[in-house]
Amino acid sequence: MNPTQAEYIDSAKEALLNLITEAKPLVKKSDTPRAFTALLKTKTFFKAFVKTYGGKDNIDSRTNTLSYIVRDALYDKTFSMSEKLIELESFLRKTYREKYPEDLQAKQKAKAEKAKAFEKDVKGTAKAESTAKKDYIAIFTNMGGNLLTEANKAGDARSFTAILKVYATKQDNLIGKFVSKYFEGADNQTSRVNTFLYTIRDLFFKPTPKPGQTLPTSPTGWFDLKLAGIVKSSHKSKILNDEREALEAVLPKTFLKFLPKTLIVEVDKNNKITAIKSKFAEKLDDIGAKIERQKILLTNLLKLETKIKKDLLSTDHDTKMKAIIIYLMLDTGIRPGDEDNKIKIKDVDVEDLEEGEEIDQYLETYGATTLNKHHINFVRENYVALEFVGKKGTINLATISDAVLTKALKDLVEKTKANKKSNYLFLDTQGNVFSQPKVTEYLRAIVPGLNLTDFRKLKSTRVLLEALRQKQDMIKGMVFDITKDQVEDMKSEIIEVIQDVVEQAYKESVFALSHQNMNTTIKSYINPQVLLNFLATGTVAEKLEDIVLKDQKLVFDPQVFITQALAYGSAIEELYGPETYTGFEDDIEEAMFKKASVRLSSIISRFLSNAFI
Repeated sequence: MNPTQAEYIDSAKEALLNLITEAKPLVKKSDTPRAFTALLKTKTFFKAFVKTYGGKDNIDSRTNTLSYIVRDALYDKTFSMSEKLIELESFLRKTYREKYPEDLQAKQKAKAEKAKAFEKDVKGTAKAESTAKKDYIAIFTNMGGNLLTEANKAGDARSFTAILKVYATKQDNLIGKFVSKYFEGADNQTSRVNTFLYTIRDLFFKPTPKPGQTLPTSPTGWFDLKLAGIVKSSHKSKILNDEREALEAVLPKTFLKFLPKTLIVEVDKNNKITAIKSKFAEKLDDIGAKIERQKILLTNLLKLETKIKKDLLSTDHDTKMKAIIIYLMLDTGIRPGDEDNKIKIKDVDVEDLEEGEEIDQYLETYGATTLNKHHINFVRENYVALEFVGKKGTINLATISDAVLTKALKDLVEKTKANKKSNYLFLDTQGNVFSQPKVTEYLRAIVPGLNLTDFRKLKSTRVLLEALRQKQDMIKGMVFDITKDQVEDMKSEIIEVIQDVVEQAYKESVFALSHQNMNTTIKSYINPQVLLNFLATGTVAEKLEDIVLKDQKLVFDPQVFITQALAYGSAIEELYGPETYTGFEDDIEEAMFKKASVRLSSIISRFLSNAFI
């Protein structure tokens, strides 16, 4: 099996360091760096390195490039190995593609198949809507007389609806067949069926329209108004339910709420995960594409951090500003910001307005590129608090404890104090706010393929990982108590404990992004691999890279948690004594306090947000 590109690059870096060590004795045998390079090229160990990592094209040029790296590492006192390894990655990506072209072809084929599948889904949904419309109209064409008779017998809308519900349960009529064909197997089936029946009812017992509302008078109009959307969503729901079979067969329903509703996980016969993706999603919204970009980010994180820290010292003003913006987003996960982003203030009391003042008022929202000076508060040394109105008028709160970033922000605020014309913190040499495309261009020059929102996704996922890590001993303690007390329904109790702690961890991620609800965080930001790995192993990985860049299995067995809890509990009791240690209860109390604190912070944030809107 071929190595992945990341494995190939890591292997090359390690081999290069060994090569430099092996080449060190050649320095004494060479009078000059040039002589050293010539001698190095004759050595078997160097030729083997070039054969493995030099690729197939321009081999002479690449041999020179690699020999110069070894030479400079041994002769140049200003040589930086970390920077050289970062530069080498681009070289190695090219040689990897040349060495393993079949991998590139496989990726291109998979990409084409994915696009084809998406197009098929879109066409299938459109076809379902078109067919449903014909079937709906056929109900009135073929059953119109019977329905009119039933409506006259019923005498009122409620009684007629009861009759329609009986029709819906049988397969000997078009109403029942419509229900079976378009709604069975979909989520919220009862609600969908009721909406369908109400459209029939409303054609015979016309409802009173709301002020300014015009209601349809034909089956076609009612279908377009009420049914087109639910038929399409029902079609998608049924397909999703079929394709989520692997996921739902393994995980209890209580954990599915922590995963995106459109998430599909494919596995092989050994339950090894072969694909994670979203159904009915464009490329940018597909969870598989997001995970691929997160892999790129994590693989190149050192390179990115090295570059932006270097650019913090740049004499070029714009370069320095863009470096601080990227550093800020990487550290806090705040949104990029938009220089033209304003939202309309709701519920303005006319009595509060000055004479002649416009009622149509707007509230400015902010992000990383559009921060004002007053949004930053230097609480103490190496601790900065951010507070600003973000997307949808939500109060955004974030803290910074990174010493390098703190200093950069403090220096910037000091330098911009004299500028009374603008409150914006980041301005280019022309006095303009940095646009998202400009900052994105800077980012992609360092790491191609990334988006600014990838930092926000990384932040949410890291917060979740850290929250789970802090709580894993608490889970072990609580599970140990359950096994010790011989709880009757042990499996159910353990699942409930894990679920409660997982929910607390997710809420910390929600709060870190200043979101108003968990669904947004789950759907668009958190990498589901973290939860899947935790449920599969019962432990929390030390680094996100250990999850994202490695293979996983789709499994969940409470016995894994029991085994770990027994070992943990026994060790604790041996240390403290079974009668004196009450740490598990303390852990639970601490967890409940943190849970209440997060909830209170969320309520305060929401209250402040509503005060502005």
